[in-house]
Amino acid sequence: MPRKGNCFDNATAENFFGIMKSELLYAEEFESPEAFMKALEVY
Repeated sequence: MPRKGNCFDNATAENFFGIMKSELLYAEEFESPEAFMKALEVY
């Protein structure tokens, strides 16, 4: 767990998930959660 007041602990993870959302999640519409999970494995 990150220390209180240290905002740079999650910077890498937040950056990765932000990029992943813009490239994968928001780029296409998925028919089901399973279809998203399959696309996520490929990503």
